[in-house]
Amino acid sequence: MDYSQTVLEFIQRSTSRPFGLAGEYLLKADDPLQVSDFWNATYGDKVWDALNSERKFFNLIRHNDWGNVVGWRIRSTRNPSSAPKGENDTIPDVGSQTYQSVYSLPRQVLTSVGSTELAQWISSKEGGIGDAMAKELQFGEIDHIKEVQQEMLLSAVDIVKTSGATTVGALATPTQWRVGDQFWTNSNSAEGVLITAINNTTGVISFTQPDGTAAADLVDGEAVTVKSRQGLTSLDDIVEADGRTVAGASNQNVDVYNQTTRTALAWNAGNVFDNDGTGRDFDTDLVDEAIERTRLYGGEPDLILLGTDQQRHFKQSLQAQRRYMETGDFVVKRGGESNLPGQRAGFQISTYDGVAVFADVDTPKTVDAANAAMGTNIYVLDTRWIEIGVAFTTEYFEQRDPIIVGRLAIFGLFRTTMELKCYDFRKQSKIVDLN
Repeated sequence: MDYSQTVLEFIQRSTSRPFGLAGEYLLKADDPLQVSDFWNATYGDKVWDALNSERKFFNLIRHNDWGNVVGWRIRSTRNPSSAPKGENDTIPDVGSQTYQSVYSLPRQVLTSVGSTELAQWISSKEGGIGDAMAKELQFGEIDHIKEVQQEMLLSAVDIVKTSGATTVGALATPTQWRVGDQFWTNSNSAEGVLITAINNTTGVISFTQPDGTAAADLVDGEAVTVKSRQGLTSLDDIVEADGRTVAGASNQNVDVYNQTTRTALAWNAGNVFDNDGTGRDFDTDLVDEAIERTRLYGGEPDLILLGTDQQRHFKQSLQAQRRYMETGDFVVKRGGESNLPGQRAGFQISTYDGVAVFADVDTPKTVDAANAAMGTNIYVLDTRWIEIGVAFTTEYFEQRDPIIVGRLAIFGLFRTTMELKCYDFRKQSKIVDLN
C-alpha cells in the first residue's frame, strides 16, 4: 500500500475546506446541560455560630443564692481595746469594731426572641432552618448569658471623643456602656449624666440628667467615670479607688454600690496600679506588686484575669525561664473552665506564683488620651470574697396567643436577676494603663 499517496489525498481533501479540521469544531453549536440550568443552592438546617460566645469570667466566679437581705456589712477596723497590761493595771476600756454597710439591689438582664407564625411554618419546609423558634431559643440563651458576662467586665473609665449636647456628644468606647447607666464628667459633676440611647458604631449618645432635665454638653477630652449601672456592677467598677489620674481632663471618681467616697487604701477601695493614663509595657514586676498588695491585706489571690494580648506578653516575658527549668504540659481547671496548656516551670504559664491565669476576650481595656483603646487590664483577685448573688436563676417565658401578643407571632423572653457582689475590696487588685 502506498502510504505517501494516502496522506497526500488526505491533505488535499482537508485544504479544500475553508477552515480545515479546526474549522469544523469552531462552527459547532453544542449546548450541554450546565449546573446553572437547574441547580439552586440549598442550605442545611444547622446554624453555625461565627461569634465568640465564651463566658469564662461568668463561669469562674461562684454563684450563690442571694439570701434574705439586700445588703451586707464589712468590718473595717479592729477592736481597739486589745493591749498589754501590767500586774495591777486596770482592764482596758471596752472598744468596738467598725462596721460598714454596703447596699445593692439585684439587677435584671432580659433577652427577647421571637418568630412570626408564617416564618415558623416555612422554616420547616425544604430549604428552611428546621424549627425557627428553636434556633432563636438556642442562640438567645447563649447571647443572654454572654450579655451578663460582658456587663460584669465593662470598663469603669472612658473619655469624651466628640463635644456636644445629646445626640451629638460621643464617647470613645461606647460598647463599655449600657442604656440606663449613669456617669460623671467634670461638666456634669453635680448630678451626673443618664444614658438614654447609644450608637455603638459612632459613640454618639443621647443623655439627660438623672431627673430628666437637660444635662450640660459633653466636652471633648474630658474623662468619663461610672456613677451607677443599670445592669450588673462590673469588676472594674469594684476594683477602683478615688483620686486616680486617668486619661482625659478633670476626671471624677468612680462610684460603686452605695459607696461615693473610696479613698485609696481605704476599706472600700481596690488596689489600682496605674500610670496616670499613659500606656506602658507589660512587666511581671507589676503582677508581683499586685499579688503582694493583695496578700498584705490578708488575701490569697487565686485568679489572674487578663486579655489574650497580656497573656501573650506574659508568655514572652517568661520564655527565658524555660531553658533552665523542668518542663511538662499541664492545665489548670477552675469553675468549669480550663486554661491553655502551660509549661510546668519555675514560673508557670498556666499559673504564676501559684495563682491560676485565665484569659478572657471580654476583659476591659484602658483608653488613652487620644481616644484609642490600649491593652487589656490585668486583675489579681481573691475570689473567696467575690460572688454572683442570684436572686432569680435564668427563667424563660413564652407567649403564642395572638390576642395577647398583638400579632401573629411567637414571643419568648429570658430573664436573669443577679448582681456581682464583693465582700472585701482590698483583697482585689488591678493593673491598668498597659500597652
